[in-house]
Amino acid sequence: MRGWEKSQPFIIIGVYHIIMESVREFLSTLAGDCKAASIDDWISPKLLYFKATSAIADFLAKDNNSSGLIYKLDSGWSVLSCVEMEAVDITTCNINIPNCRKLMKSKYQLPTLYESKFGSLVKNTSNLDYSKNYKNCFTPSQWNAISQREFQKDKYFFISNGFLYIPLKSQQDESPEILTVTGYFQDLKAVDIFNSKQGCGSCKPEEKVCKKFLDYGMVIPSYLTNGVRQEVVKQIAAIYLRQTADANPDLSSNIKSIHPNK
Repeated sequence: MRGWEKSQPFIIIGVYHIIMESVREFLSTLAGDCKAASIDDWISPKLLYFKATSAIADFLAKDNNSSGLIYKLDSGWSVLSCVEMEAVDITTCNINIPNCRKLMKSKYQLPTLYESKFGSLVKNTSNLDYSKNYKNCFTPSQWNAISQREFQKDKYFFISNGFLYIPLKSQQDESPEILTVTGYFQDLKAVDIFNSKQGCGSCKPEEKVCKKFLDYGMVIPSYLTNGVRQEVVKQIAAIYLRQTADANPDLSSNIKSIHPNK
C-alpha cells in the first residue's frame, strides 16, 4: 500500500456534523473504488484529485438545493483572517457598476472558492471584530439593482476573477481596510498559505506552512460524497477504456492498464 493510500474510517457523528477526511484518505478511497471497477493499475493522485474537485464544482454549480444544504454544514468552511482592501479606480476594473462612487478591492486574489448556481459560496464577510457585515450580492448587476433602492442601508460585496469587491454609493461611505471572509474554499492549504502571508492588523505574520497538502482536509459536502466518487470512477474508466482501445484495437473489453506503455 502506498503512503497516500493509507486510510482511516470516515466517521459520521451527526446529520451535518462530520469528521473531515484528509485529501490522502479521500484519494485512497477513490483508488479503491477504481480497483473495484476493474481499473487495476496505478492512477495518479493528481488526476484523481483534479477529477474529484471538478465533479464537486460541477455538482454544486448545478444543484438547485446546494446553497440551502451547504450552509447547514459545519465542515468544509474556512476563514481568511486578514483580507486587505484598497480603493481602486472604477474605470480600470472593467466592471459595469454605474451607481458606484467608490470601489474597494482586495489587494490579493482569494484562494479558489466553490460556487453554487448563484455565485461564490461565502458564509460571512465582515470587519475583524465582526461588528459590520457585508452581504453577498454575487454580481455587479445584482448590486446595481440593489443600490437603486432609496433606503438601502446594507453594504454588499461580490467576487470577480478571484478578487473581492465592495462597491459604495458615496465617496463619504466608510471604507473597509481589513476584512475576514468565511468561505467554502477548494484548497485548505491555499487558505493556510494566504493567511500566513498576511501581516496586517492583529493577523499572524508570514510563516512557513509545513503541513503536506495530502494531510489537509478534503473539502466536499457530505451529501455529495457518493455521487462524486461514482462520477470520478466513471470518468477514469472512460479514460482507461479509450487509452486501452487506442493502444490495442483488438483487445477485449477487459481493461488491463491505464498506462499501457508503462
